[in-house]
Amino acid sequence: MKFLTSIPWSIGLICFVVFATSLRAQQPSFLQSDGKIYNSGTIKILGDAAIAQDTIGGVVRYERNDADSQLVAHVTYADLHFEGASVKKMLDNTRPVEADSLFWSVGSDVVFDLVPDSYIRANRTVIHQGEINPGLRYGRFVLQGTENQDVSGSGLIPILELNNDQGATITQGGGLRVYERLDLQIGLLSNAQSDNINMQREAWIWRDDSGFIAEEPGWNTRVHLRYYGVAPMLGGPEMVRNTTAIGNLVQDDTQGLTLPYDITVNDSLILRGHIFTEEDDANRHELNYANTIDPLFDGWWPEVIGTMVRTSLVDGQTQVMNNARSSILFASAADRGAVVQYAVRSQPRTVPLPTTDITFKVDRFLQLEARNNVGDKVVDSTYTLTYGYAWRNREIDGIETPLVVETIPQLRASVDQLVLMPYDGIAYNPYGFSQLPTTAQVNPAEAWRYSTAQFVRASGDFAIGLSTGPIWVLNTRVFLEGPMLTYGENFIPEMTTDLALAGVIPMTAPDIYPYNLDIDRTLKPAVAIGDTIVDWVTVEFRTSPTASGEADLVETLLLAKDGQMLDPQTLRPRIISGIPAGLYNVAVKHRNHLAVISEDKVLVDRSNIGFVLDFTSGVGVFGGANAQKLIGTNAGRRWFGLIAGEVNAGDEINRTDYNLVWNNRNVEAYSLFDTDLNGNVTTRDLNVTWNNRERISVAPR
Repeated sequence: MKFLTSIPWSIGLICFVVFATSLRAQQPSFLQSDGKIYNSGTIKILGDAAIAQDTIGGVVRYERNDADSQLVAHVTYADLHFEGASVKKMLDNTRPVEADSLFWSVGSDVVFDLVPDSYIRANRTVIHQGEINPGLRYGRFVLQGTENQDVSGSGLIPILELNNDQGATITQGGGLRVYERLDLQIGLLSNAQSDNINMQREAWIWRDDSGFIAEEPGWNTRVHLRYYGVAPMLGGPEMVRNTTAIGNLVQDDTQGLTLPYDITVNDSLILRGHIFTEEDDANRHELNYANTIDPLFDGWWPEVIGTMVRTSLVDGQTQVMNNARSSILFASAADRGAVVQYAVRSQPRTVPLPTTDITFKVDRFLQLEARNNVGDKVVDSTYTLTYGYAWRNREIDGIETPLVVETIPQLRASVDQLVLMPYDGIAYNPYGFSQLPTTAQVNPAEAWRYSTAQFVRASGDFAIGLSTGPIWVLNTRVFLEGPMLTYGENFIPEMTTDLALAGVIPMTAPDIYPYNLDIDRTLKPAVAIGDTIVDWVTVEFRTSPTASGEADLVETLLLAKDGQMLDPQTLRPRIISGIPAGLYNVAVKHRNHLAVISEDKVLVDRSNIGFVLDFTSGVGVFGGANAQKLIGTNAGRRWFGLIAGEVNAGDEINRTDYNLVWNNRNVEAYSLFDTDLNGNVTTRDLNVTWNNRERISVAPR
């Protein structure tokens, strides 16, 4: 069957079957079908085509080969071939030209002209040797099949999109050239150095949180990166390792992007979500930024969490670091000295180490390092800079939870006075000259607090904190007999956490003895009761071990399964600041165990921050080893705990305690009569009380 006319024509209905035949014209022709073409062979089209049906089977070949153009019908083809020098024009922006089985542009002289919003979609095999919209930045080619797609050829595509959860594989030596962007939306693009895709100069790679590439792509001079999505992402081989290759990096993923290794960004850096440089403690990486133009933190909260390095320092210019409020400034070349790079490791919502330091600090750990031209640390005191420090002071209403807040409760009234403090090997102390008061972010109000510290001249660990007030850290270990997991020989020094696992420990210590001795108890609820918590305990500071009712300070704390006592609001050792420095006897009390108190006075002072008060050894306890219960032994070491069974708020375990436990048997709750702290009052609790009858507390009320 042949079309021989040279003028437009139409037929109300064309119905014909083609078996291995051809549609040809001796001169420019126009194939217009308003009906249905059934094809199981090959149709060759030399002129323009307008086909009304949605799909057409068999093979359709567009073969016009003159110095003009050929109009392509926007339908779904089974096998679609293009060849010839006539420009293949795709002018319909309402639906794609779709190849269901095979898309094949046969030679490099095949040129496609796609109008904006028009695109090609391929569902299976692609062989592309031609060029799509050469010289233009638009023209989409979409891989959107339901099985892995084979892609080959060295053709040119402005925008290549992968939207196939089964992925696509580059084969036959690869060579496909992308000159605007490769958009990895869904699925894995399987490439290799021998079968690669080639990013042309200044091309972009976009990655959604469900798109991936297997190997580093080919690149020419520069490649730009953009990440988007709503799930956490780990960067991949698209992050070209060559230090001059990555031009721009745009981070639009709201849940954050993690680096898989060190990278260098050369032209611009834009964050609308966090960039994490550390996969974990064993895999810490660095984000090097080589431009003098500051990165843009677009929004109230994005940060580089981890290590950011500025490798192009400008004298006299404030240069933004890990977030919009942090910065560095070398006033002159003389102040900078040998410093060529400056690195800041910023860890938000992280307690500055070590936890034994007595200074009140916000939960942000900083490590600063001045480096020379080869990345080595520059000697301290050979340079001077101003460092801009910042921390999260409150959450953004309706967007964030209080978990982002780094101002600990003890500092809420002192945010105006927080300074930069380095760690000197013993403690954090004020350093340089911090500008006070700190500045509060206006919109949203107080989300960030920030200031600057002048005369920073050293690398190392830094914190943001209060230089006055706290005097000592309570590092104390104690066991309770009742919840111990094992007894006797081969003792395991750990307590059960049944109450926490059952979710019955109250968030605020209950209004019973001894917790109600702490007049500020209700002001210090726990931020969380984790699965390592045993129960509440009370600590008293006294001027005498026998002084009754004369505690200088009472603190209500959480007891962890390893015997540590933790501040309920920071979940770390309690910083003591409510008493003058001096010598104190320290007592520990629990609601159904006999109290103990230290025999020797403990020095509560900044100079004694490393002291650990250990009640588990039976040594140094007022009344000696008999003041506690021998729980077990391990490798020749004896372990002691507070004696269980005292349930009537007295100083002695007697018949009254026994009767109270008996009368409350079978209760399942957070109960005073549950002496083994497993959540159930049983005969075991009765036996514990009876076995410890006539035992007396050595720490009177």
